[in-house]
Amino acid sequence: MSWPRQCPVALVGRGRVWLCLATWLLTIAALAPIAAAQPPNPYQQALAAGPPHLASRPPQPAATQPIAQQPAPPPAYRLPASGDPFDQLSSLQAQPWSDGRAPQQPWSDPRAPRLAVYPNRPGEEIVDEFSPAGPPPWAAPPRRKIGAPRRGMFQKLRVAGSWVAGDDISEFGLADIDANITFAFPFPTPKSPLIITPGFQSWWLEGPTAPDMPARVYDAYLKFRTMRKLNERWGLDAAVTPGWHSDFETSNDDALRITGHAFGAYQWNEVVQVVLGVVYLDRSDVSLLPAVGLICNFNEDTRLELILPRPRFARRFYADCCEEYWWYVAGEFGGGAWAIERASGVEDMAIYRDFRVMLGWERKVAEGFGSHFEIAYVFGREIEYDSGTPDFEPDDTLMLRTGIMF
Repeated sequence: MSWPRQCPVALVGRGRVWLCLATWLLTIAALAPIAAAQPPNPYQQALAAGPPHLASRPPQPAATQPIAQQPAPPPAYRLPASGDPFDQLSSLQAQPWSDGRAPQQPWSDPRAPRLAVYPNRPGEEIVDEFSPAGPPPWAAPPRRKIGAPRRGMFQKLRVAGSWVAGDDISEFGLADIDANITFAFPFPTPKSPLIITPGFQSWWLEGPTAPDMPARVYDAYLKFRTMRKLNERWGLDAAVTPGWHSDFETSNDDALRITGHAFGAYQWNEVVQVVLGVVYLDRSDVSLLPAVGLICNFNEDTRLELILPRPRFARRFYADCCEEYWWYVAGEFGGGAWAIERASGVEDMAIYRDFRVMLGWERKVAEGFGSHFEIAYVFGREIEYDSGTPDFEPDDTLMLRTGIMF
């Protein structure tokens, strides 16, 4: 019996396989002591030990009271409120839970567990065990609370425009653009600042041809306002606004008007606030308007302002950490008064007034541009002249108004 010629080759191939396997086993045996001498991975150590403030605490004795009778620990974290209108940015203040024992020493490891708050998920707080201490690189800076004053002098920039329908022959239509900017100065104190708002408003008028009206009139004004909290229940809101209201073609002293308001607010309870005050218009047709009513904040989503001359009911239908959306129904006393030059060259004072019932939509934001849009039914329209020219009463019409705020 003779062996096949392939047997020596097959035997040599099997020997190489066994040689490689033996070499691999010897390598593992040689490296095992070296691997055992290496320090453990800090991530694995922290994962095995758990949160340090729990791992360093001695074992707790078994509960001797029924679970229902054991006191619940207080909330671990809270948001401190700030009363300074120039510092409304909230910050997280950690308050570790205490069970009456001596305070534990803080863990010195820089990778201590921390509370990581993700701003795009309000109310959801995630404990991140292994992220570096301090804010994560992807976290956004703290946001200003929606509706809260800004930090610093600049407070708001507002541009709004409206259009009242009408034709240029028998009716009276108008359009306007109003731009203003608001600053706050810590006078007399930061909590009761002096608010200054310079603004300019331009009106484009369409008709009527008889009696005549100029094609354009203007309002330039500077508003000074202060709001103070007198005590726990009483507050004060007062403003004075000197302005020049004319077509810039006449130097009549009647173009200079000083308007203003003064309100006193009494906090009746957590929901109802009573408002009593006056609005001074410095106009020959209506010089003084009472401002009396109630403000009811039923909850964060519903607000009712029963105050003349601008009642308003508002309802919030969407909110998150960055923006809010509101719809509202409101009433308004509109119009204006301007010193003008008639077509005959005679200086006169033209007064326009109307009443408006509107449905509006508003977007409020913490940072960036907010906006609003309104559609209104305009009625009770009337144009008067101090010179004795017969009054003109245009028909009822519609109004559209929109604006942006920063």
